[in-house]
Amino acid sequence: MTTKDIRKSLLGGAAWAFGGKLASILFGFLLNLILARTLSASDYGTYFVIINTIIITASVGALGLDQVVVRFTAGELALGNLIAVRRIAIRCLVLASLGGAAAALALWCATPWLFGKMLSMPGAVPLAGLVFAWSVLATAQRQIAETFRGLHRIGAATFFNGLRSNGVIISVLTFVLTFLAAKAWQIRLRDVLFIAVVSSACVTVIAAVVLCTTLMRLGRHDGTAVAGDSMFSTSRALHEAWPIWLAMTIAMLREQGVGWFAGAFDTSSQVALFGVAQRLVLLMTIPLFVINTVLPPVIAGLFAKGEVERMGRVVRTASGLASIPCLLALLVLILGGKILLSTLFGSYYENSYGLVLILCVGYVADIVTGSWQVVLPMTGLRKQTIFVSAIAAVVQISACLLGGRLAGVYGVSYGLVVGMIVGNACGLFVVRRYLGIWTFVAFEYKYVTEIVAMIGRKSVESRSRHSVNKA
Repeated sequence: MTTKDIRKSLLGGAAWAFGGKLASILFGFLLNLILARTLSASDYGTYFVIINTIIITASVGALGLDQVVVRFTAGELALGNLIAVRRIAIRCLVLASLGGAAAALALWCATPWLFGKMLSMPGAVPLAGLVFAWSVLATAQRQIAETFRGLHRIGAATFFNGLRSNGVIISVLTFVLTFLAAKAWQIRLRDVLFIAVVSSACVTVIAAVVLCTTLMRLGRHDGTAVAGDSMFSTSRALHEAWPIWLAMTIAMLREQGVGWFAGAFDTSSQVALFGVAQRLVLLMTIPLFVINTVLPPVIAGLFAKGEVERMGRVVRTASGLASIPCLLALLVLILGGKILLSTLFGSYYENSYGLVLILCVGYVADIVTGSWQVVLPMTGLRKQTIFVSAIAAVVQISACLLGGRLAGVYGVSYGLVVGMIVGNACGLFVVRRYLGIWTFVAFEYKYVTEIVAMIGRKSVESRSRHSVNKA
């Protein structure tokens, strides 16, 4: 295949996924604009904490299988074991769905205590049924999307992803329905959650049908080696998943649990300021976020073939390319943050500018240390992943508890930044210690062509398999 064909495939595959992810995050941001201007500050603060809680519940319910399915399906796919790919995907989906239902049920039972007593947000207690339904759907949707990612169907993963990763369909559908509802009547928090549940249900059903069709086609084209399938039993899946589950649970509690700390130490109106600040700062990490959605199957495939050095070059260069627009966005936030907040969200939310500046420091550390969060689970470093997550969690929780007691949401913001800096530094050095590579950003132009060619080949292989399956 010529270089021209490779570049054409890249533009038709990875570039499409990049555009889809940008569109999904844009519509998610527009949804938050509507909610901030429509709901009261107190209700928006409650909504922010509910979102964080559902993300945590969905991550806990997935049992770590959303990462396991990417690693093992990508590895078996690289070796041509198509029957193994199909059975691994189905087994992981069933287990994750059961885990998601159990986690959502636990949340439903704990809602009166969590929101009524601990967080002083009694308005969320009557919404426990909607929160339960949304949690179950979010877990299933995430697992289906990650299965597509393991199959190198990055476009499908981008389209069908859910709450945690801003899938295209869920973002657009939720925004459109919320916008129409806001035009028709004065929407309340219950209406917002009902719309989210309906949107998630629609996307989950569509994604499940597409995945079933894809897996049935794979089953009709068995590979030459099927040994990997016989080794991947339910006990093997759970054995591989539990360290990742523990690490992901700690990471989610660290990243999303700040909403709980903010709600416990300050008023709902102040929590709304924190929520808007975090949403705005997250926009500057979009390019790195998109790169991290493309890298997992690539890393898993290279590691399965023993090409560790090449994997390191790919990760560093991809992170370096993604960091340029991220840092430019950071500069825009620093210089024009007050104007953006007042214009987009309303005059009240201009008061969150100080929080924006604090959070920017932590997200800069997230950007410059690169994609170590993807490298660790995709290379089987389970204990090391837990170690990094645990260290960062202990530091961040301690800092948030101290900061929250002293300064409310501002103290929680400082605690989040401290945890991000410590966690990213630990992750960077752990990858270096066990794999011998660095993940921090690099700008070595000679490796850009290699990345383009490799992703192009992955896209071509995926299209070829899709064409064979159709035939």
